Amino acid sequence: LIGQSDSTHCHRTIDPTNMTVEHLGVTYTLVYTDGSTIYPKSSVLARSGWAVHFGKKSAHNYASPLHGPTQSTYRAELRAAVHVIQFARTPVWIKTDCKSVAATLRDIISTNPNPVTVGRILEGRIAEADLWQQLVFEIAQSTHRQIKCKWMPAHLDDPSDETKEVPNESLQKLQDRLAKRQQKL
Repeated sequence: LIGQSDSTHCHRTIDPTNMTVEHLGVTYTLVYTDGSTIYPKSSVLARSGWAVHFGKKSAHNYASPLHGPTQSTYRAELRAAVHVIQFARTPVWIKTDCKSVAATLRDIISTNPNPVTVGRILEGRIAEADLWQQLVFEIAQSTHRQIKCKWMPAHLDDPSDETKEVPNESLQKLQDRLAKRQQKL
């Protein structure tokens, strides 16, 4: 295991399969999510895929085509987050390059959830309401789950982030490659 402290009093640890970060006494598994669409401007040709990445060679890494008639990068990004929350049994810290998914998810998982955001989701007055409602349902089913979410810039290696410790291939490139592979299926 490799450990490193930083100025936010978090402790980062990487094992061969999963990356973790300790924050305020809780160890979170880092999960990077991504979605992608080919031919996004065509309602006929558009195909999307999504991926989650726990670490190099992790058995929990997963990628899938986006099922259903609505094919968009936003929906694919959100579907990846839903997958993580559906299957997480330990505290997770989701890293996404989709600012709107990160912001809305933080509104929901906050200690004091934003009542406007939650209301819009429950009433179906938000883009991709079906996935947001599924996400809220999954969170409500398990009160012991601890979830954090952070936006990170797309397709950049942020030297202050845990991604700098991922050897070889850029994490974003890996996520994009997994998502695009799933689009073709």
